[in-house]
Amino acid sequence: MSKLGTIDIAGKDGHVYSFKVYEWGTKFNQVPGVYMVSRRSANGRTYSHEFIYVGETEDMSGRFSHHHRQKCFDAKRKNAICFHRCANADERLAIERNIRLKQDPPCNREAT
Repeated sequence: MSKLGTIDIAGKDGHVYSFKVYEWGTKFNQVPGVYMVSRRSANGRTYSHEFIYVGETEDMSGRFSHHHRQKCFDAKRKNAICFHRCANADERLAIERNIRLKQDPPCNREAT
């Protein structure tokens, strides 16, 4: 599956990160980065995203085969993965936290 486009996602501190958007089910190479699971919807000629979950990983290739939040993803009708490549583990954690604090995705909440 190919890239659907790009999206800019803001963190709580105002920093904006560029993510590539892929269909759910895309097979990724073994690359590190920050990812957003989303519900992508068409609005005429544009698209919007309901952000469901933000996470980080050192290896996107196996991240979604048995994700611990899969039931929540399914309940929220996920259909896209937004990906920001980042090799540095500390930077990935900081980006994930920054976005989570701004976007407050429902599947990141403990009770979900």
